[in-house]
Amino acid sequence: MKQTTIKEINEYKSKSIDPRKEPETVFEMYSVPAYSTGHPEYLSGEQIASNKVIVEKNDILLCKINPRINRVWVVQDESEKQNIASSEWIVIRTKKYNPEYLAWYFQSPKFKQLMVSEVTGIGGSLTRAQPKRVANYPVPNIEREKQDEIVKRLNLLHDSIQKRKEEIQLFDELIKARFVEMFGDPGTPGQRYPTDKLGNVAFVKSSHRVFTTEFVEKGIPFFRGTEIGILAEGGIPKDPFYITEKKYKELASDESKPLVGDLLMPSICNKGQVWMVDTEKPFYYKDGRVLCISPNRNIFDSKYLQFYLKLRTEIEYPKLGSGSTFAEFKIFQLKELEVDLPPKYMQERFKNFIMQVDKSKFLYLRKDML
Repeated sequence: MKQTTIKEINEYKSKSIDPRKEPETVFEMYSVPAYSTGHPEYLSGEQIASNKVIVEKNDILLCKINPRINRVWVVQDESEKQNIASSEWIVIRTKKYNPEYLAWYFQSPKFKQLMVSEVTGIGGSLTRAQPKRVANYPVPNIEREKQDEIVKRLNLLHDSIQKRKEEIQLFDELIKARFVEMFGDPGTPGQRYPTDKLGNVAFVKSSHRVFTTEFVEKGIPFFRGTEIGILAEGGIPKDPFYITEKKYKELASDESKPLVGDLLMPSICNKGQVWMVDTEKPFYYKDGRVLCISPNRNIFDSKYLQFYLKLRTEIEYPKLGSGSTFAEFKIFQLKELEVDLPPKYMQERFKNFIMQVDKSKFLYLRKDML
């Protein structure tokens, strides 16, 4: 396939604006934080603290910050307000290309790999792609008619996937509704059943240095030949790096090994993220910001406690640090968390309900694939 470069197709000429000079004017601003909402912010000039760049409809915005996240945005011109964008975006403007085609291309694994291959910074959210290097990255040189056809097909596929996600969400909402029906509002401990502090009915510990058990994301073990994966950053799950089996044996420690049925949750940015260990295969979790909960099996069914803590962390997390990105569940806070103690037979009944819903979900997806 013939190729060109971003530099060769980009017609954008940077033009900055200082919104503070127009304090009462409302701008349509494409900021990095607003990206996750799918819509720009509407802010007055006095609310904007620095210079921005002027953009227009169909400009493609490629984020420089932490390119691993792969933020790509097409300016939609949703209002009659002046369109402006953060200087953290690389702006690409071209009449030769369908902007949606470029957006799809920039979100491809191949292009993402290019973006993360030449970054500056010390790691994580502090890394940045270098615009001068990005300008030389390749772009397929194909006819506009072909671009339009590709966009049409990808959009249809995307819409189908989104619809399927929404339908699957209904199964999850059914489980949540059943939970509330059986056990009451998880945000109000003691509503129906006696309570106790989680530290009294479960062994709560931090990951310290190493967990020597496998953790599986979406049922897929992180193995590569004779090497074993390690998840090493603050959230669960993350992309692993790998070590040899020999090194694994050197670092293995039975004292830090979670058991099947134990629960893992990140202490930072935890909004309903709780995973249950369901395998005894070797695996590391090397991170000091992961909490492990080993429930008293005479009191809790692990599946019930997992779902209960998912709902509770969704409620409790925003209370920590006013919802700050760096708000953190301290281990003592988790130990002090008041939790409901419904009868074990009811917890097992709820677990069986989850299993039936999961079975229905599987059959639904399988039917859709046939």
